[in-house]
Amino acid sequence: MCGVMRDTAHIFDLVLKRLMRLSGRAVVCLINGLFGTRHPLDASVEYPNVETVSDGLRQRLSDMMIIVNKVHVYHIEGEVRYKVGIVLRIFEYGYASAINSKVVSGDGRVVELTFPDAI
Repeated sequence: MCGVMRDTAHIFDLVLKRLMRLSGRAVVCLINGLFGTRHPLDASVEYPNVETVSDGLRQRLSDMMIIVNKVHVYHIEGEVRYKVGIVLRIFEYGYASAINSKVVSGDGRVVELTFPDAI
């Protein structure tokens, strides 16, 4: 990608992340609209760490993970233009989130993975 497009994409990314943190109420409205949910507008909103590190020690950052009411996890990726592999990246980020919050049964035989709702 040429330097101008990369710079524009980076600016868009920073603006999106900043806007998403300005108002929890607005974020809940956006999530309700995007995902068809009915969270109360005064629901708690948290932004967990979005950094993952691959087996090859490559750092990856998803755009936005949001937890509403300490239970419902949403993953939002914003792109300036279509990129090949975005669907796989969204899955990869969701998988990393699921692994970080996995639940293992007492005998270690059952592992429960919960993926975030993604868009």
